[in-house]
Amino acid sequence: MTECDVLILGAGVGWLEAEFEALGVPFKERGRRMDEGIGLMKAVWGQDPVTFPCNWIEAKVEGMRMQPMPVVPIPIWIG
Repeated sequence: MTECDVLILGAGVGWLEAEFEALGVPFKERGRRMDEGIGLMKAVWGQDPVTFPCNWIEAKVEGMRMQPMPVVPIPIWIG
């Protein structure tokens, strides 16, 4: 595997409150939602199948499978 074969996920919580209002999502919950989303991604990438309890993201994750699983851990860079 070379350096070019690696996926790096870049993400940010957002800063424009009007965008959150347009989606009906509380701006003050963006950090909690980001943390939960990262936890969910890591669980899906590392367990098979995965059940993940969501408190902030409106999702029901029970017995989810990801095929194929990542060969190496996917780095997440937060900006």
